[in-house]
Amino acid sequence: MKRKFAALGTILAAGSLFAAITLTASAAQITEETAKSTALASAGLSADSVSFTKSKLDRHDGRLIYEIEFLTSDFKEYDFDIDAESGAILDMEYEWKAAPTSGYGTQATITLEDAKTLAITHTGLQASQVTMKKAELDYDDGRLLYDIEFYTADLKELNYEIDAVTGTIIQWDFDLKNYVPAVSPDTGNNTKPASGLSMEDAKAKALSMAGLGSADVRWKKAKLDRDDGRQVYELEFYYGNLEYEVELDAATGTVLDFDVDEDD
Repeated sequence: MKRKFAALGTILAAGSLFAAITLTASAAQITEETAKSTALASAGLSADSVSFTKSKLDRHDGRLIYEIEFLTSDFKEYDFDIDAESGAILDMEYEWKAAPTSGYGTQATITLEDAKTLAITHTGLQASQVTMKKAELDYDDGRLLYDIEFYTADLKELNYEIDAVTGTIIQWDFDLKNYVPAVSPDTGNNTKPASGLSMEDAKAKALSMAGLGSADVRWKKAKLDRDDGRQVYELEFYYGNLEYEVELDAATGTVLDFDVDEDD
């Protein structure tokens, strides 16, 4: 029988685990105020023109992020996830909550091609620089909308909802968290990424997190794979009756997942 251990809730023989992954503000490289300033600058707004509804440090997919949310006086809501180490904006969402509705039975006054052009122009890119995933006309909450989704060459995902009557951007977001720049195809030996950590570096990092040495464990799996557009190391090993599973970003070394199972 296996019993699942939560990585942050179980005292392991490898006590150094907590020092490696405990969430602390001191682990962040940028301050909360810097993260807020970054979000405001991206939105083209000032602190005195918005009301902050959330501002906190959290951990997502093995990385520290600041979650920043604010609202303008005309009910335009902005949500940001900002990398606490680099200051990069990983995710941004915008929604105009008080935008007027066009109503059922309304006819579109802009074309689908117009809507696609509006969305792409808003990003500052050209049509040749994106790959369209979805472009369709739909009703949502009494509003006739164009739903536009596309990718950039480096696999950033962008989603737009554009009022089909007025051409107003009602909602848009982009997401960098699940993607990294495109890498060269695997060479076939599945042991070395195009750049970043080697397999031996990845194994050493996993063992260090567990507070163990190579002589202490039996390896079950150590392979390079691709997940959500990025190269990852999938590592599994045994220490006594404990089974460790670690997933690392092959390009950056970021810990994406850490699990420990116990065999009874």
